[in-house]
Amino acid sequence: MDEGIVCELAGHLEELHAALRGRGLSEDEAFAQACEQAGNWEELQRGIISAKEEGAMRERVRQIWIPALMTALISYAALAVFRWVGVRPSVVHAGEARALVVYLPWLGVLPFIGAIGGFLSRRAEGDRRRAYFAAGLPSGALAGILVLIFALALVIDRGVAWEIKGTAFAATVASWVVLPGIALWFGAFVEGFRKGDRAG
Repeated sequence: MDEGIVCELAGHLEELHAALRGRGLSEDEAFAQACEQAGNWEELQRGIISAKEEGAMRERVRQIWIPALMTALISYAALAVFRWVGVRPSVVHAGEARALVVYLPWLGVLPFIGAIGGFLSRRAEGDRRRAYFAAGLPSGALAGILVLIFALALVIDRGVAWEIKGTAFAATVASWVVLPGIALWFGAFVEGFRKGDRAG
């Protein structure tokens, strides 16, 4: 049995024993009733483990998933606004497989959005690692989607050399994952540094 659970069980029984003693029961009677009310030890252990796991899940939702969702929504909403108002990206090596698409105005606002994600995570008492994870998760999720698309392209479109596909994939990842991810993480870093979280 986990040491933490043993301590919790012991603490629970001590509180119950003290309450029974406070009602005027003898030492032996209080001990017997405390053991009796504890019931099935395995069931009590499962209840404690379940409560801990549920608490940990709620903690992850507040510290990671909600901040990550907000970061993703704001990031791509900002990109949609830039596209709607007619902001065009800068394209390096246009017309080639290695073309890099760089939305400079969008990259310029991403650090602020990353800072929002980091702030939301820290406000929910998340540590620095969770704040960075929440801020960078939108880029990580997009990387997963791009890997899946690339794998499908290798299987479906056999007419194009895999070297060209690989170069195009690397350029796409650099444009839409690496650069935005760095910008988001930079925002989370600055927000954490401002809060004085310089270590661990």
